[in-house]
Amino acid sequence: MIDAVVLVLREVMEAMLVCCVLLASSHALGARHFWLLAVTACALAGALLYAVNLAEVTTLFDGRGQELVNVLLLVVSSVSLFYYMSRIPVMLLTTSIAVPAAVYIAIILAAAGALIRELAEIFVYVFSYGIAAGRTVPVLSGAAIGAGVGVSTGVFLYYGLLWLGKKRCLQVSVVVMGLISAGLLSQATRFLVQAGLVPGEHVVWDSSWLVAESTLIGELLHALIGYDATPSMEQMSVYLMSLFFVFILLRRVISTQSTYNNAIQQKA
Repeated sequence: MIDAVVLVLREVMEAMLVCCVLLASSHALGARHFWLLAVTACALAGALLYAVNLAEVTTLFDGRGQELVNVLLLVVSSVSLFYYMSRIPVMLLTTSIAVPAAVYIAIILAAAGALIRELAEIFVYVFSYGIAAGRTVPVLSGAAIGAGVGVSTGVFLYYGLLWLGKKRCLQVSVVVMGLISAGLLSQATRFLVQAGLVPGEHVVWDSSWLVAESTLIGELLHALIGYDATPSMEQMSVYLMSLFFVFILLRRVISTQSTYNNAIQQKA
């Protein structure tokens, strides 16, 4: 049961962080939330399709199918988040114009990409270790607890961001989305290493003695910042480059907000 709680909590936390930050930041920009319906439909359909065909997917590309599909979902989600963050300064200066369709598409892709992989892993785990193994009650109970904690944390984050006000909400959202995006790209790099498509012999450090990835704290850090106890040099390079890009975007958001506020004061 404890294993089910930790595994489901990790998967739900990753997905909820992405979805709730997107919800809060898009709300601050005046976007409508109809995209949630599209995300829900795409995520459920995609996750079920992925989970049901996991055995066939795994055999593709000389046994690298699962890794490559995960890389695709991680990259789509991360790139979509970066695109959305890059449009925030533009939308701040055009508050009277409706949110562009491209931004809604980026939001849907970012959320759906995160949800499909996480939900598919939950479906596979519940069926394999619960229903098929005859441990339905403990596994479903643990999954429910993990999902409940993850969703509650996401709701707390959502209202916490809105409580900060529009200015701080967008700034904090960019930081959180940036950390998540960097973590997603780092995970994608790790899957490429596992598939043998990227060298990963040089491990930067091993912090498993301090915080193991299998612990609750490790799982939470993995969901928030993409924590890896044994990152390769390639992972760290991708992660740091992503953070540098996030720093530039954050400066643009702060600068745009300052320009917008000065323009409002001059009109007043």
